[in-house]
Amino acid sequence: MTLLALLCCWVIAACARGASTAASVATLPVLGLQIEAPTQTQAGRLVSVVVHATPISATAPILLLAQGTFGLHLQRQAPVNGRASFTLSPRQTQYAGTVLLTASVGLVDARSELVILPGPAVDPLLPAVGPRSLVANGQHWTMVVATPRDQFLNPVAEDTPVTLRAQHPVIPGAAPATGLEMIDIRTRHLLAWGRIYSRTRAGQMLISATSGGAHSPERAVMEVPGLPVPFALSADLISLPADGRQLVHIQSEQIVDRFGNVLLDGSNVTVLTSMANGDRRSLPAMTIDGRIYMTLQAPNQAGRMTVTAWIAGVSSRSLQLEFTPGPAVEPISLTVEIEAQEIVIVAGPLVGQLKQFIPDGTEVMFSLTGPDGTETSGRAPTNYGYATLRLTRSGLVAGTYTVAARVGTGAGQRTFRLPP
Repeated sequence: MTLLALLCCWVIAACARGASTAASVATLPVLGLQIEAPTQTQAGRLVSVVVHATPISATAPILLLAQGTFGLHLQRQAPVNGRASFTLSPRQTQYAGTVLLTASVGLVDARSELVILPGPAVDPLLPAVGPRSLVANGQHWTMVVATPRDQFLNPVAEDTPVTLRAQHPVIPGAAPATGLEMIDIRTRHLLAWGRIYSRTRAGQMLISATSGGAHSPERAVMEVPGLPVPFALSADLISLPADGRQLVHIQSEQIVDRFGNVLLDGSNVTVLTSMANGDRRSLPAMTIDGRIYMTLQAPNQAGRMTVTAWIAGVSSRSLQLEFTPGPAVEPISLTVEIEAQEIVIVAGPLVGQLKQFIPDGTEVMFSLTGPDGTETSGRAPTNYGYATLRLTRSGLVAGTYTVAARVGTGAGQRTFRLPP
């Protein structure tokens, strides 16, 4: 036995028990039923249903079962002059979909269908957008998906118009309307979706959606610069001594893509340096204000250095730096004088490429290694091509010592014996 039949039997039995008295009048049977109801209505509206009974003299109660997305709703009404009137309240009709109406008396029944249509879209309309960043080259796109709903949260009817609005970045001083784009789409399978392509100006794009009187909050998408075009590097010095200490400051011109958009700050950069002798270095860097700023330390060996920066597989034009021999030529001559209270170490003459004294005040690094391997270091400035380091003999043991001096690329060493 079906659920409908069970419900009908239960209601009939209950009604019969409540109405059974000695004075009750026998009901007249129903031989036929016909449902009079609209075939469709809008969600949330009152619906009137009339069931016609044959013969019109029939008085047996009629059951009306409404089955839809809201569940089951059962009503009972005795016909008067062959008519029984029923209503579906707005609570039963607020859910869009198909409602099956079944009128029955005993084994006699009739069926009808009522389609509940969704209403117009209402606020808020909530679009989903992704991806949230795309390259500003006119070829990449982001997808916008909207699900317009009526006041009862029913998805709106198929083929409902939806308008997407996108405010693209514009060049400084241009009217915002030059960047406005409008796309008309329609709902399909409960959704409305459309593609919004980037343009060639980097910046923030704002997107909104409307449907009838429904509006949405804005959604932000970044249109970012694409791959950079080859760029140039420059240095504050293109020739400096190879002393292993001096610094050269390198920067790039402003780096842009093929549409003139400045590269984003924080873009990863790899700077490669190579020397004729095969020495190579790889240094990380980042862009700031669309430029590369970095500092290189001079190598210890003279020669030509090639500097190239790489960003996302795109290289800069190579920069050539010339590192000349350092401020002192090799070897550095050292003399050692052992006195009663101290040891005097003199380095010099210290001369450059033109056999000229290196600048006064240039520091010379000295190191002294004792018989037990203990190393002591010191510094001394140059004066007219010579640097003098004085060490006290206190604490120094007798034995053979090695003294070394270095300045720029110049170096030298010698040994001496400290008597007891």
